[in-house]
Amino acid sequence: TYVIAFFIRCNPSSRMVGRVLLVCNSVLWSLKLLDYLRVFRQLGPYITMAAEMIPRMLPILSMLFVSLLAFGLVREAITYPYEKWHWLLVRNIFYKPYFMLYGEVYAPEIDTCGDAIWEGHRKHGSDSSNSTSENCVPGYFIAPLFMTVFMLISNVLLMNTMVACGTYVFEHNVENTQEIWLFERYSQVMEYDSTPFIPPPFTIFYHAFWLFRWMRARKFSRKNVLDASLKLFLSEEQIEKIHSFEEECVEDMEREKDILSRVQMMSESVT
Repeated sequence: TYVIAFFIRCNPSSRMVGRVLLVCNSVLWSLKLLDYLRVFRQLGPYITMAAEMIPRMLPILSMLFVSLLAFGLVREAITYPYEKWHWLLVRNIFYKPYFMLYGEVYAPEIDTCGDAIWEGHRKHGSDSSNSTSENCVPGYFIAPLFMTVFMLISNVLLMNTMVACGTYVFEHNVENTQEIWLFERYSQVMEYDSTPFIPPPFTIFYHAFWLFRWMRARKFSRKNVLDASLKLFLSEEQIEKIHSFEEECVEDMEREKDILSRVQMMSESVT
């Protein structure tokens, strides 16, 4: 994507489009820093926990999207009944309801009809039961009622459920931070050992070089091409022993956890 954006940027007629694409690429470069931070003992486990929280929250986010859609449609259709079609109307369905999740309730826009009638009653002493206002559209009182239900469901129920999911993931993994960090460091070492030392977009020359060596070795009927990557020099029997050892370690760990949980339950019942 960087190369595509670079060439689009070089074209004078599409310079700004290329600039926007390069700016979007800078987001990916910034997020790549998280990949480097995973090797640190203090930060690595937290990054892994955050990555695990995201897929667990997707079902709740889908429910939140449905609630945003339902309330946004009612609010937009009732408050602005005479608007002509425009794509901004689709944006407005989610725009203000989304920011309501963070506490911005847009108080002056909740009930403009009722507020105008009440202000007229206070200033001029008019009868509020028979007063009307230009802000009074058919069904103006429905949007505030739906807003009350929306705030209860989204802010109180769904947002707290997402916090609970994040807390569960944190408590489940906080005891295994050492194992998580060691695994992430090993993955990083294996990944960057197999990564070309030439920075993008010049990696194509690295792959072309290895393709040339492979074709040359194939031409002279060589069985193997020189490979400097990490290898595992173990027989199948040794690999099976390692796997069985790992399974035994996992079983021992589960057994210890079971014993600790039983001891904790017994101590709680005694106290």
